[in-house]
Amino acid sequence: SHDTALPERIRARRANRLGSDLIVAFQVNEDTDCVYFFGSEHSSSAAGELLAKSVASETGAAVEPRASAMLKETRAPAVVVSRHHLDEAVGKAVVTGLVGFFATAGSSATR
Repeated sequence: SHDTALPERIRARRANRLGSDLIVAFQVNEDTDCVYFFGSEHSSSAAGELLAKSVASETGAAVEPRASAMLKETRAPAVVVSRHHLDEAVGKAVVTGLVGFFATAGSSATR
């Protein structure tokens, strides 16, 4: 077999159909290290932004809004981790950021 990449719209629909609670996508990007969340001039995802900031704090990446299909069309908080290079260290940093997100979200829910 060979690697294939489904279009973002199909991946977003699949995540919605499966009832995903959280979406983390990865991409290799030669231009910048960034964590994207859904944001446009008219709307944005507060939970997605919180998730992006938590992941970015561990990966050292910038945080930026973006209106791509993967971020815009999912119901769950979603981020795209865009890095020059993806390796085990990036994966571990993202997991640490996810733990921080849930700790922050959990403490916000108890207030």
